[in-house]
Amino acid sequence: MAEQILTKLSTSDILEKEFRTELRGYSTNEVDEYLDDIIADYASLYKEVANLREENEALKLEVQKGMTKTLSTPTTDAPVAQSSNYDVLRRVSLLEKQVVEIMNHLKKRAQQETE
Repeated sequence: MAEQILTKLSTSDILEKEFRTELRGYSTNEVDEYLDDIIADYASLYKEVANLREENEALKLEVQKGMTKTLSTPTTDAPVAQSSNYDVLRRVSLLEKQVVEIMNHLKKRAQQETE
């Protein structure tokens, strides 16, 4: 379940961006180097978001398996299972928050770069 990361710019948009040169304009080498840095950052963040989503999905599956196991085990084991399920749910929640924070960071960064 790969979801599209919603950003204003993609790495290919940045790579293919052409700037006009004018008298006393920016150094094309400096602009190219700066855009290369931005592309590297974007690629790194895309990869991190993808890894976090993958881990999030794996943890969701783990929670489902844990819940199935909890429902099928006697009630004497229930407090231990509930505790481990709580830990997994807490971790999933934290990972989801991290994904949202990364997405917000990407959006803010893209917006700043276009201004």
